[in-house]
Amino acid sequence: KNLKPVILELGGKDPMVFCDDVKIEDVIPWAMRGCFQNSGQNCCGVERLFVYSSIHDEFVDKIVPRVKSLRQGVPLATCGHSG
Repeated sequence: KNLKPVILELGGKDPMVFCDDVKIEDVIPWAMRGCFQNSGQNCCGVERLFVYSSIHDEFVDKIVPRVKSLRQGVPLATCGHSG
């Protein structure tokens, strides 16, 4: 009697899971793309990274420098320009 029809886009928590047998160098680009593609404004973008504790430190050591190197802005704005 009191129910109203609604449509909600609630998104998800879209995890990526990295098991201890993964080749870290091979999955770092996928993790980066999943998290940062389209500045994170992606309905199926990755929101959580679950990493086995046995590879956690190596994973963090390899992904943190790549995350820190990200910059906002037009990607081609500085291509081919000096100064």
